[in-house]
Amino acid sequence: SVCRYNATEYHTSPPRNSVTIKMIGTNIYKVLLASTFCYGTILGAIINVDWKYDCDQCAVTETVDVGDTVIFEWSASRHNVFSLPLSGYETCSFSDGEYIGSSSPVSFDFTSSVSGKTLYFGCGVGAHCIGAGMKIAFEVKCSPTQSKKERKKIFKFGKNLKSKSCRWLFKKIEKNKNNSLKYCESKGKQSASKRCKCTCRNFK
Repeated sequence: SVCRYNATEYHTSPPRNSVTIKMIGTNIYKVLLASTFCYGTILGAIINVDWKYDCDQCAVTETVDVGDTVIFEWSASRHNVFSLPLSGYETCSFSDGEYIGSSSPVSFDFTSSVSGKTLYFGCGVGAHCIGAGMKIAFEVKCSPTQSKKERKKIFKFGKNLKSKSCRWLFKKIEKNKNNSLKYCESKGKQSASKRCKCTCRNFK
């Protein structure tokens, strides 16, 4: 098994034995554990999702790191978990989805193969997705190698479409994270959100 000290976890209620608890959403707590915990082969953070109708984390996009694991848990009702393409996520269509599991808990590991991608999940039981909002997305941060390769790319911004490199943007946001809002929320094929995805994503 692999043990982690002072690990970060996400919970729907503040657990005991923690030294830092930060509420980051409705009933979602970011927790820094105060002692050593073992999780088998899990190396990153544990993201617990209370998989139910209109769940607190549903219909939102969470940011995760490679090595993190999401765990979907439920008790009262019958649910399942599917991995979906973007089109399926938006329309709650499961025809092109990939079945992950239907017995709680269901876990999914964010490995290096999904680095820099956005993954979509939903419940395929009845109208649970389209009627009860049981779907969630995860943006996986880029690996250091991906981020480094991106630094040479050029993006454009402002009325005069000034050109800057992703390396310039990285340094800009590193000094002040508020700059990510200024540059990364812009739209367009040549915008930072399209050309500097890793830089924008990794500073979320």
